[in-house]
Amino acid sequence: MVKNNLKTKKIIEALIFGALTLGWIWALPLSAAGLSVGLIAVEEGGDQFRPGATAVLRPWDGAFLDLSLWGREYGKVVERSGLLAAGGEAQVKGILYIRFGGSILAESTRIKEAKTNPDSLTDSEKSDFSETSYAPGFMVGSSLKILNSGPIQVEAQWNSHVYPAGVAGGLFLAHGRRQTFTILGGIDL
Repeated sequence: MVKNNLKTKKIIEALIFGALTLGWIWALPLSAAGLSVGLIAVEEGGDQFRPGATAVLRPWDGAFLDLSLWGREYGKVVERSGLLAAGGEAQVKGILYIRFGGSILAESTRIKEAKTNPDSLTDSEKSDFSETSYAPGFMVGSSLKILNSGPIQVEAQWNSHVYPAGVAGGLFLAHGRRQTFTILGGIDL
């Protein structure tokens, strides 16, 4: 019961955080729109990168909504992750931009065929088959707008996402972090 309440609380917190972030973005005046897709390399700690795909919607200049997906399978274990980030970007100089905003991380781990007859398992034994977690956080990064002529855009991004767990005795505790390197190509709509 306690585990389910904690999971429900995390989901509600993630939804509220996402709604507030998206509400802030949509409250700004609409001036330009763009859509980009690309490849992403995600570092989850341990200096190992995982490949994935990403899509970026720019509802107007200076705002973005990123969706990144990646995963892996090894043996009977399947991991799937998704990251939704929303925020703003500002030009620093020339083609260099700084990015900042909020993000929500969703992770799912599933063990395939761990037991031969899952219908005969108790609820606690069934939880061994899969687990899904959500974490609200914030992000900061940079972007190089390599090509930005007419409707065509090409850019390279580095973003760091941090998911806080709290503060204990003045020490910042992190639930997790993700670092992403992205190459994008897109068009202005």
